Amino acid sequence: MAKSNLLIVYHSQSGRNLRLAYAAARCAEAAGASVRLLRASEAGSRDVIWAEALLLVFPENFGQLPGALKDFLDRSFYPACARELILPYAAYLCTGNDGE
Repeated sequence: MAKSNLLIVYHSQSGRNLRLAYAAARCAEAAGASVRLLRASEAGSRDVIWAEALLLVFPENFGQLPGALKDFLDRSFYPACARELILPYAAYLCTGNDGE
């Protein structure tokens, strides 16, 4: 079976999301996937084009996306649209930053 390319993009300030992203990467690699694990500020459209699936790992900040993740999505959206990329994705969302 051919290897799948999984892009894991994360944002972490406390370290909780960093640990979660690394755990997801280890599991994906153990299952035979090729993984790119990148901070949201480092990932870009070339990484999205490489990927066959996308995992986003981030905290909620007062019920919203953190700025770094929004920046990644803003930088990657139009190049992905131009290539008509449609990727399966999942999001790990760490909550508790807005009181509930």
